[in-house]
Amino acid sequence: MLSAKQADSRLSGLTSNSLAAIWKLLLWVAAAGIWVVEEQLDMFRAELMDLLESKKPGTLMWYRQQALNYRHGADVMVDGYGVFYHSADETPKLLAECSVRESGSGLVIKVAKLLGAKLAPLDSGEFDSFVYYMSLIKYAGTPLRFINSEANKLKLEAVVYYDALFLNANGISLQNGTRTVDQAIEAYLQELPFDGRLQVNDLIAAMRAVEGVKDVAINGIAHQFADEPYMPIVTSHIAESGYFAIDPDYPLNTNITYQAYV
Repeated sequence: MLSAKQADSRLSGLTSNSLAAIWKLLLWVAAAGIWVVEEQLDMFRAELMDLLESKKPGTLMWYRQQALNYRHGADVMVDGYGVFYHSADETPKLLAECSVRESGSGLVIKVAKLLGAKLAPLDSGEFDSFVYYMSLIKYAGTPLRFINSEANKLKLEAVVYYDALFLNANGISLQNGTRTVDQAIEAYLQELPFDGRLQVNDLIAAMRAVEGVKDVAINGIAHQFADEPYMPIVTSHIAESGYFAIDPDYPLNTNITYQAYV
């Protein structure tokens, strides 16, 4: 745009070098507008590609979308062209989250619903019906394995070094009286994508971002899936259930200790 301006003799009178020159501000506004349009087009293209992938039968995205479309107790119609519910059916969709991955023996499908504000497994009746629904729509010869489980329990032991102007020795904010580090940890787990990877460094970063936290020392992070023993997380881990939750037997208010940063 600057080159085009310099090449146009009609604009030769615009010579001010001030950053607030009107002609420079007009160029900036035009450039910013073009950038916004390009960003919107890129987002639209990404959404369109995701939509096309979810509509293409047999792909991982297609299986995931069909699972998320499941309505417990509603009559489903399956034919060679797709999966349909009656247009007047207002039965809500059951699943809140779902992931589909390939394994050596077929597809692994992890599912969870919302119970209140938290993820939870389907009850036995819901799960049996969902599995039958997936057996109706799946492609012949494609084995499906389902994981419908409570969250992987998480046990975290850490020392938080705090600024006494913001936090007290129990980790309570002097401004609002809440345990802000605990809240940051819970928020990190809630925002983690379903079947996403917990990164220890990202968790530490979330804790250090809390006002008044000067440093964090992790003494140990471990997880437990179903009835298996606790296993340490060294750098990262993807929950076998698809999601994590703090083990109530190891609450944050007792497993995180605080030391003044001096």
